[in-house]
Amino acid sequence: MFHAVRNWWGGGGGKATLRLFLFEFLVIVLGVLVAQGAADWARSQADRSDGRDLVVRLVESGRSLNQVSNYWYLHGPCLRRHVDRIAREAVAGHSMPMEEVGRPGLPNVSDLDLSEEDWRKVILAVGPDRAQAFSEFHVGSVSIQQYSTDISNEWATFKLLDSAIGPPSAGDQARVRVATAIVDNRLRWLMFNIQQVRQGLDDAGLQSDDELPDSESVVDACGLIRNWE
Repeated sequence: MFHAVRNWWGGGGGKATLRLFLFEFLVIVLGVLVAQGAADWARSQADRSDGRDLVVRLVESGRSLNQVSNYWYLHGPCLRRHVDRIAREAVAGHSMPMEEVGRPGLPNVSDLDLSEEDWRKVILAVGPDRAQAFSEFHVGSVSIQQYSTDISNEWATFKLLDSAIGPPSAGDQARVRVATAIVDNRLRWLMFNIQQVRQGLDDAGLQSDDELPDSESVVDACGLIRNWE
């Protein structure tokens, strides 16, 4: 058998078969690589398209962040003075009806909950530097929402000064004083955060302006909701 194979190879049949086999193998491998490359390209293009859609939403979130920052910069000083008055009333042992305490408007930022995969697509769409800038003001939006929630929660404590539910006790007054300190601290941060927000928007290639959120139409000069009962 060995002699027959040697004759077959020496006669050129084996070499021709090998060349044919190698040629067909190469064609198959190249076909697989081309198909894989085409699939990868199509997937990359789809991811870039998704990334561009996410950037549009991030730009809208940035616009909302800009509006809310302007709101606190405008109304924060007056609202801080109002909170200071509430604290002084509590220290003096006075009651204060909720109609007088009021309720601040707390505009929301149109924020996004983006996954790591989403951010990967954003990077594909705009590059790592601009994506990082988007990520940083995105984190700032989360902080603003958290501080607004803190203000809302602590503001509810002020009802302890309302004599409609009974005379405020010394403990009630102490709790109100603590709540006013927390609210004032949050307001200060929200007011002075505007410079960081504007810088973040600029880094992301977005234009800041003096636009205010829709909630501006229902509040007074101190940012308190009008006709609150």
